[in-house]
Amino acid sequence: MGLGSLRLTGDAQAALTAYNWPGNVRELEHLIGRSALKALGNCRERPKILSLSALDLDLPGVTAAAAEEAPAPALPVVSGDLRQATEHYQRQLISACLERHQHNWASAARELGLDRANLGRMAKRLGLK
Repeated sequence: MGLGSLRLTGDAQAALTAYNWPGNVRELEHLIGRSALKALGNCRERPKILSLSALDLDLPGVTAAAAEEAPAPALPVVSGDLRQATEHYQRQLISACLERHQHNWASAARELGLDRANLGRMAKRLGLK
């Protein structure tokens, strides 16, 4: 497909794990291939790293309505300039991601679409490490 890397978001991993696979590993392989092609069709430019979410997988039981029912995270009201607000948001996002992955930096970096070393540098700059 010409991709540098294909990644699965946390919800996609959970959906794949929870799905009762009636077929063999080829079924999984075909599902990932179809989902990647479908996701590429929705992109204007071909990304180097393509992340698939649970909705991209089209697994039975995972619907757009179920995803829409999840409450959107509230954006914090931060006084100050744009840089301070951005750093505050990045701190919260990285902290929440690390909590979801039990402080596994590599897994958190994958979910955020970052290289592990870059996540570490960003966390250090933000005072999280």
